Amino acid sequence: MSDAGFFVLAAGVAVIGLVVWLALRSPRDDETDTSEPSEGGGGSLTIEPPVTLVELEDDDVVVEFAVPLSEEKDDRLHEILMSSAVEAIRKRRQFDVHLASGRLNRIVVRSGRDAVQHIGHIELADGMLPPPVEDVAFEIATGAAPLLEHASGEAEGPADFGPDELPSIGSELGLSPEVMTALRAQGLHPTEDDAPELVRGLLKTAGYAIEDLDDETYLALRGGDTVYVRSVPHADGDHPELSEADVEAFLFGLAKSSASEGILVSSKLVPFHLYDREHERARLLGRQRLPGFTRSMFRR
Repeated sequence: MSDAGFFVLAAGVAVIGLVVWLALRSPRDDETDTSEPSEGGGGSLTIEPPVTLVELEDDDVVVEFAVPLSEEKDDRLHEILMSSAVEAIRKRRQFDVHLASGRLNRIVVRSGRDAVQHIGHIELADGMLPPPVEDVAFEIATGAAPLLEHASGEAEGPADFGPDELPSIGSELGLSPEVMTALRAQGLHPTEDDAPELVRGLLKTAGYAIEDLDDETYLALRGGDTVYVRSVPHADGDHPELSEADVEAFLFGLAKSSASEGILVSSKLVPFHLYDREHERARLLGRQRLPGFTRSMFRR
């Protein structure tokens, strides 16, 4: 595979991908609209699997995704990737003369974040792309309550870890297969990635729009719910507990933001005395609360 054949698809490529239909406690007929007040999410959400490569190989076109695959075959995820590959090529053909003029025999689909695996291929009749497929629907029940309520559960107590070790948080969250597929379709690994990345993906799955502020903070918006989110990552060898400075930075950022409420997200442990720094608009969503947060939001 030559370097010259590599194309990195622009972030704005519209891919049919994963569509999550959100079942609410209080059903609504209209789609989620962050400009209108509401009690919860609604409508549909399109999550675009991240495309890393579109390349011609003889009469085939190869599409690769940075989507981690599960050990057992996930038929739904494979279906999403296959249909998304077709739409990625359809979009690319609008400005790529080689794809537009060439006669294609097959679409070859591969995916993986560390090691790329073959997903499958699509035979093309007379070089024509198949028509767009119907959206793949997920029935994922999400809580309609404001986000802060999901993040306000009781801390479940620290687990017995070594002084400088914290295992991956994903295995403790009790995510359903459907939610795990939704995370993978966003390029996330449900059992390996850190809490800030997973929570961001979970918010997207629950119908929240994300508005980045900087590398560590963003706004999560759904209906009338606008939440300031500050991420505190944890890497191997880091101190396993949140610090006073982490909480101070969170509270200061929340006060300066336009958000009505905020959460600090980390897979680190929260020392119990830091919960005293919470107030009615601010919650610390650390390791002890994350399992309850996902159970509340996704009704597990």
